Amino acid sequence: MSSILTTITPATVTALTDVPSVQAELGLTGQTEAGYLRGQIAQASAAISSWCGRAFAQETVREVWRPDRCVESLSLARFPVTNIASVVEDGTTLASSDYEVDPDSGLLYRLISDERTAWRARKITVQYTGGYILPEQANRTLPHDVQRACILMVSAAYLAKGRDPMLRSESAQDVGQVSYLDPRTGMEAMPPQAAALLQPYRVLTV
Repeated sequence: MSSILTTITPATVTALTDVPSVQAELGLTGQTEAGYLRGQIAQASAAISSWCGRAFAQETVREVWRPDRCVESLSLARFPVTNIASVVEDGTTLASSDYEVDPDSGLLYRLISDERTAWRARKITVQYTGGYILPEQANRTLPHDVQRACILMVSAAYLAKGRDPMLRSESAQDVGQVSYLDPRTGMEAMPPQAAALLQPYRVLTV
C-alpha cells in the first residue's frame, strides 16, 4: 500500500562514505583527488539508494495513507525509526499506547488494549524521524557493510578512470583481440561484491 510522503526536515548529508575512507582503500594521500572522489561518492550513494529502493540518511517526514481495506501494519518509508512525533487516525491523535513500531523494519502496528489489531481508519497520518546517521556525521549508525559497498563502487570508478567502459577484455598475445560488452544487454555498474553487501538492505516493491 502506497503513501504520500512529505519531508519535514531533510537530510543535510547523504554520502554513504567519506573521502578519507576511500583514500585509505586506494592508498591515496593528500587532496589531489579529493574533489573527484567526493563527486564519485555522491554518484555511488545515489546509485545505492536507487538500487535498494530506499533513502538511508536520517530525515523527519510525514506520511499519509488512505487504505481502501483493513491492513495489519503500515510500512514506514524511513527506517530504522528513531522517533514518532504523532499518529493521527481520521483526525484523532492517538496516544503512544495505541500503536507500536518495529524500529528496524519500520512496521507500525495498531494497538487496542495492548493487543495488535488491524488499521481500519480511512486516513492515517504519521510524522516521525527515521534513517541512519551517516559516516560524515558524529555518532554514525549506518551499517558498515553499506559503507563498504559505497567504497567498493567509488574505488572501482577510480581504477577504471580513463578506460573505455565498453571494453570487456583485451589480448595481445600473437594475435591482438579486443572484446566489447554488448550494449543491448545493459551494463552492471555495481560490482558484485557491493551488490552482495547491499542485498539485505534492498526494499522490493510488488
